[in-house]
Amino acid sequence: MEFPEMQEAFNKMLAPARVNISAYKGKTFTPAKFRTTAEWCHRTWPQYDVAGNLMKFIKENREKADDDDADITDKELRKLFDTYDRDRSGVMSIQELICVWGYLR
Repeated sequence: MEFPEMQEAFNKMLAPARVNISAYKGKTFTPAKFRTTAEWCHRTWPQYDVAGNLMKFIKENREKADDDDADITDKELRKLFDTYDRDRSGVMSIQELICVWGYLR
């Protein structure tokens, strides 16, 4: 994720608080790093309902994305794959696939 995406994500996750992550300007977050950070925020500030806010944001943006008739790009698919390929082997292990199936339920 690029910096502007991260800034928006942090503001949505920790709403109504506003977050300044300008120290990370010019840096990118891998999907795994974003996930780790979101989980940390959820544990650290339970009063902000980080998981609930993030799920709401995803749902709202998924509906918008479904309306734009755009296909999923290779870059987006790679981000998704990299998120679940925890050992960075480049292939999905049985354990990683079981984890993905668990999320899909």
